[in-house]
Amino acid sequence: MPQPIRELPAGYRLAQHLNLFDAGVLLRLNLAGLALTALAFAVVAFWNSAIAPLREAWFPGAAAVPSEPPAVLLVLVALIVVLPLHELIHGAAIAACGYRPRFGIKLESGVLYATADQAYFRRTAYIAVALAPLVVITLAGLLGMIASAPFIAYTLGIAVIVNTGGAIGDVWFAWVLLRVPASTLVRDEADGFSVFVREPQAQAHPPHEPADTR
Repeated sequence: MPQPIRELPAGYRLAQHLNLFDAGVLLRLNLAGLALTALAFAVVAFWNSAIAPLREAWFPGAAAVPSEPPAVLLVLVALIVVLPLHELIHGAAIAACGYRPRFGIKLESGVLYATADQAYFRRTAYIAVALAPLVVITLAGLLGMIASAPFIAYTLGIAVIVNTGGAIGDVWFAWVLLRVPASTLVRDEADGFSVFVREPQAQAHPPHEPADTR
């Protein structure tokens, strides 16, 4: 596994800083989050219908989802469980990259976060860190729906939808980074990230190795 980078290597410069809570960015992300939530709802609804015969075979006579389920309560429970789980998965991915995760909460925004101090992530690694909760919770939730009684499956589906809508910032991070060079380094800053690119004269040297001056 590549060694973690704790100091910005020579030959790199700050290219841009992206703040998740910038007013303009936040508005666009909220709108995109609604679209992503709608997509997640459609996917979960289709998946629930597709696996219904299998679940019925495994749980014959199990109580179906009530005609008027306490959706508000389920969303609240999903938020309470999914939000910290989301950040814990970020933290596990950060640790897998060789850094020590730090968790916190921004009281003024009411959001949890996971970050790493003095850490410069390689672009691909940071994309993996950003998308890990979306991938893990979605797969776990959809697979869990197969082997669960209908009401539990319904609850898992709500959790998947809530997590997907809340992951819009992570998806945005990944989208931005897919459009920069692979040699880019990223410093997470809890409310956004800074992007560092190599100067042209430094392109021939890996980010963790100094240039050979012999």
